[in-house]
Amino acid sequence: MFSARHDYGSAWARFLNPGTGNDQILNLQMPPDRFPFFTYGLDLKVATIDVLSKTSDTSDYMLVITPPGGIATTVTFSADPTLGGVHHWDNPNVSPKIDLGKALSNGAPPPTWSFKLKKASAADFRSLTASDLDDLVIIVGYQVS
Repeated sequence: MFSARHDYGSAWARFLNPGTGNDQILNLQMPPDRFPFFTYGLDLKVATIDVLSKTSDTSDYMLVITPPGGIATTVTFSADPTLGGVHHWDNPNVSPKIDLGKALSNGAPPPTWSFKLKKASAADFRSLTASDLDDLVIIVGYQVS
């Protein structure tokens, strides 16, 4: 489980304050060393993903997710009444599995996920403020071999 606000503070600040005319893009590096120690040296593959956020309102949001080396997918990010109104989206069967690799080799860029988020009614990905959402939490289910 990764909290954008707490585990990636600098990326979170850049997401909320991207500069004039730039889209709000949250880039989260997930190299193998961010996973539990027992996975060290093993090949990590993402099998499931959940994205959650506590927002200031219950309206729908549009979430664009780009996995490491993958293609962007746009999904509706809706409040889940079974989770007390927290916005939730999940992919319980990532196919093909997203390979995060083993320990990073020198000079290799770390696997990076990109997220864009906007209210469904917003015209662009430039209008969220810190008061609109408290955090973006990513729960990654993985397999090792």
